[in-house]
Amino acid sequence: MKSCKQSLCVIFLLACVFIFPTYAQVNTADITGRVTDAQGNVVPGATVTATNKGTGVARTATTDDAGEYTITQLPPGKYDLSVEAKSFSKAVAENFGLSLGAKATQNFELKPGEVSATVQVTAGGVTVDTTTSEISKSITPEEFQNLPLLNRTFANLSVIAPEARPVGTFDPTKTHVGNVAFSGGDGRQVDVNVDGGDNKDNVVGSLLQNFAYEGIQEFQVLEHRWTAESGRSVGGVVNVVSKSGTNNFHGSGFFNFRNQSLRARDFFEKQTTDPKPSYNREEFGGAVGGPLIKDKMFFFGAFERFRERQNLLVNPALLPEIAAIPGVTAASTIPLPYNDTLLTIKTDHHISDKQALLLRVAYQKNDSPNDQFDPSVPADLTGGNFNNNRLYSIMGSHTYTLSATKLNTFSFHYQDFKNEIL
Repeated sequence: MKSCKQSLCVIFLLACVFIFPTYAQVNTADITGRVTDAQGNVVPGATVTATNKGTGVARTATTDDAGEYTITQLPPGKYDLSVEAKSFSKAVAENFGLSLGAKATQNFELKPGEVSATVQVTAGGVTVDTTTSEISKSITPEEFQNLPLLNRTFANLSVIAPEARPVGTFDPTKTHVGNVAFSGGDGRQVDVNVDGGDNKDNVVGSLLQNFAYEGIQEFQVLEHRWTAESGRSVGGVVNVVSKSGTNNFHGSGFFNFRNQSLRARDFFEKQTTDPKPSYNREEFGGAVGGPLIKDKMFFFGAFERFRERQNLLVNPALLPEIAAIPGVTAASTIPLPYNDTLLTIKTDHHISDKQALLLRVAYQKNDSPNDQFDPSVPADLTGGNFNNNRLYSIMGSHTYTLSATKLNTFSFHYQDFKNEIL
């Protein structure tokens, strides 16, 4: 008996050690509304169906005694909404757009008639969300695709939100990752989530890992008065959702190129008559997605490669000091190469009308053989550091619809990163 009690105590202590507080992260959207007849009377018991236009996956809800319905945890995208009730014609609202984190409203007015008859309803959520007081900005897929960017990261695109500004990183291993701050902060307080998984550096703050830009569908920036489900942040929340495959095969590709002839001299280069340092920058990649099993299983993959060959001009006034150091060869330019590879693979499995699985794997590897060189101090070609980083993110979730009013989501996220500075 004593041994049993000791075992139970050990199990309890281990549970206390290894159980950590978790926070729900936003990676879906909700639809709510009311169903009435032509006289404005509520229609209880009506069946409301939301069908994803890309995957064909449908979710249903039933209106309550007040004629109201809510469908939660819907992936962002385009939907066809339909309402059916006894003694009424079927009402349909097509191409209803749901953005990440939205709590959209779509009301229906049913006309008397047979269910086989269909009445078209103009789709469109309310302009002002009356269900929450949070101040946010959603970056839509159209903006994501069409807005120009110097660097292909969602951190750089976040600055289009009000009160957002780009800031530097606090970790020398992430000088090329990018960071964003809100409301006068320094970026450490921002919470970043991708597909519901944490992507924040809990040691120094700010963004931890970049994801293939071609593999991101959209994201949401929360600036003020976000709800408790986001939690754990005082300086803003960035929720990102990656792309998924659909019933149609689709793909994309890109290539960006810039060299010294397309680059203007910076401030320090203008202080000398030396030729402009050589420069070469390339970005290329693509994405492909489609069905593995129509209406059941889908895949999506994205790959990007960034290659930069930059030469930093050393202050000419320092060259005599550098040459005077024994065993050192003075150089007027310092090469600063940088390489970055990003890969994202995602599968979605619609097991049944009640169950769905998601698995997403993301990888990033970047290296900078001569990182953190300071041109303002005397140094030679060995003055920088070798910076090598590998980052992994594995995200899985299982969604189970218990009833028309109950839904359970279990999520698992594993992230690992290795930083080497030599």
